[in-house]
Amino acid sequence: AAALFLLWPVPGEAKLEEGQKALPFEARDFLRDVSMDLSENLGKQVILLDFGSIYCRSCMVTVPNLIKLRKRYTEDELAIFNIYLDIYNPQRVIKFFRGFAKDIDLDLAIDEKLAISREYGIDTLPTTIIIDRSGTIRRRIVGYTEADEKEIDEIIENLMSEQPVDGVAGVKEEGEINIFIPDS
Repeated sequence: AAALFLLWPVPGEAKLEEGQKALPFEARDFLRDVSMDLSENLGKQVILLDFGSIYCRSCMVTVPNLIKLRKRYTEDELAIFNIYLDIYNPQRVIKFFRGFAKDIDLDLAIDEKLAISREYGIDTLPTTIIIDRSGTIRRRIVGYTEADEKEIDEIIENLMSEQPVDGVAGVKEEGEINIFIPDS
């Protein structure tokens, strides 16, 4: 499936890469009508940011895996922020997800001003960003394949098993450090 290009890079804007600290943001969950504040999750739990569009076939393929992850891990273990960049018809996004809202327990937001996606340097959809308990971006996946799904599951499982050592998250008790290097 082809990736969808929605945003052109803005000169001077930096793309947040693996190893950098995640930036906090606020958004509104359009199904539950509650505030979503990433700063409440940073440094406390593993976080998955999923940037997509309902018009992007590859983006919609990610949703079943996100639902599976939500069923596997509690909200205290894993925060999942599903962020849609459908700024031209947000009502259609809301209507689409209301159709199966009872089956979804995800935080769903529309990046109406594209502020979140610009902060994170999102220029291709779907893009998945995984953040560890210390608030560091551990993996940035652009596009989506079955191999990506397996990788996401493995990374999250590994991050769940990491225990804070002397108040520092991201290091396993036995002293191992995992480094994730992008294929592209």
